[in-house]
Amino acid sequence: MEKNKKIIIDIFNANVKGKKYKSTGYHKRHDGAEGHWLEKQMGIKPNANNEADLLGYEMKKYTTSKTTFGDWSPDVALWKNKKPYENIDVLDRDNEFLKYFGKPNESKGGRFSWSGEPVPTIRGYNSFGQILCVDNDDNIVAYYSYSKDSRFNKDKIIPIELQQDKLVLAKWLKEPLK
Repeated sequence: MEKNKKIIIDIFNANVKGKKYKSTGYHKRHDGAEGHWLEKQMGIKPNANNEADLLGYEMKKYTTSKTTFGDWSPDVALWKNKKPYENIDVLDRDNEFLKYFGKPNESKGGRFSWSGEPVPTIRGYNSFGQILCVDNDDNIVAYYSYSKDSRFNKDKIIPIELQQDKLVLAKWLKEPLK
């Protein structure tokens, strides 16, 4: 397990696990009060920033009874692992992966993003040829299939070595890597 995650889990287990939120000292109608309480328990100055709070992780209080530390990055990805495929080198996330599989956001100066329209879902292949599935080992997998990509210029966007079906873009493992 990554060192920072272990430290955060240890702090959580020591200071938060088993405790209930107490509204004393917090404005009861403030939507972020429980999140601020959590930040305080974790040794962080309460804030409303959407930036990393602790050791590179942002903490969020979900609107139900669950709490998340906000790390939704996949365990395996084309931009993350040393050599994801025999004939494919690891991709640079910003300069390659997002340009091939993402979409430029005009409101952000054309910066590419893998959110919104190109992001894969379980509802079937999107127009970018991507789908989200659960495999036989209960891992969540984002696949790309060139034959399902309906972009008119896909042959100019996708390098030849990536022009294949059922290419694993990212995988969230049921059992994290050790």
